[in-house]
Parts: sequence; C-alpha cells; structure tokens
Amino acid sequence: MAELTDDDTATAVRWRIVALLAGFSLVSYALRTNISIAAALMRSDLHLSQVQLGQIFSAFLIGYAVFQVPAGALGDRFGARLVLTVAAAVWGLTTVMTGALPGIVTGAAGTLTVLMIVRFLLGAAEAATYPVATSAVGVWMPASERVFANSLVIAGMALGSAVMPPVISRVMVASGWRAAFYATSILGFLIAGLWWWYA
Repeated sequence: MAELTDDDTATAVRWRIVALLAGFSLVSYALRTNISIAAALMRSDLHLSQVQLGQIFSAFLIGYAVFQVPAGALGDRFGARLVLTVAAAVWGLTTVMTGALPGIVTGAAGTLTVLMIVRFLLGAAEAATYPVATSAVGVWMPASERVFANSLVIAGMALGSAVMPPVISRVMVASGWRAAFYATSILGFLIAGLWWWYA
C-alpha cells in the first residue's frame, strides 16, 4: 500500500472543505424551502391569508438581497470560518423561532409580524452562503480546480431542494408543522459545528 504524501493529505483536506461547503448549500436551501412545504398547514393553524404568506416569503428574499454585499464584506474582514459558522447558527436559531414564536405571540398581526422578522433574519444570514463559500473555495483550491469545486457547492442547492421536501412532509404528517421546523433546525446547528471544528 502506497504511503500518503503531504500533497495527498492537503488534497484530501481541500476536498473535505468543499464537501462541507456543499453541505452549507444543501442546508441553506433546506431551511429556506421548509416554509413553502409547511405553508398550507401554517395558514390553517395560524389563520393567515395567501397575501400574508406572500409577505412572509418576501421578507426572506428582502433580507437575502439586502445582505448579499454586507455578508461578502464580512467574509473578507473576518474570514469564512467565523462568518459561515455564525450564519449557520443563525439559520438554526431562526428556524426554531419559526416554529416556536407563533405559539408565543398571539393575534394575527403579531403572528404575521414575528414571522416576517424571523424570515427576514434567516434571509440575511443565508446571504453569506455563496459569497463567502466562493471566497473559501478561492482560498482552499488551486485555480485549476475552482470551477469544479464551485459546481459541487452549487449542486448542494439542488440536492437540498430535492431531498428535503419529502423528509419535511413526513415529519409534518407525523408530528405537525412546528416539529418540521424544529427537526430541520438541527441541520443548521450541525453544519455550523462541523465547519467551526474542521475549517
């Protein structure tokens, strides 16, 4: 059996980093799309209109759009390890809050407001994903491998969108829509911990 060289070890580390970044992409899409799967049950339970659901969905996108540039600047200033760790931890926290706060805050206006705020914060935190992941790929990967590495990161987006809907649906059927948010929040905390430990 051939011995591993320093170059072999460095290559393995680089591709593990890329795998984790693809994991970030997967989790980010899982946590942004979970509400669209839960929407019908949430609407009935929380007495929300279609217009109000649209406002909640839009709050995420506004946060996501507004914080793209600031998130990239934070990545440049503080590095991918810290920024992506904090971002993913916020994903987990806001996903828990999406399930919990509508039971604590009462009234249609209060429920709508709190969900819009929480989803805005999720969007703001998710804005870091691709700018900072692209920067991390640039740091960890040689120029000859960066395009392929970035394609793997982006593939996580489609994988998260494809894999999570049936999983979330099963959780909702078994335990309710709130449980689906609690269960998927674990992914945010998990990827944050793995990234902080390994990167």
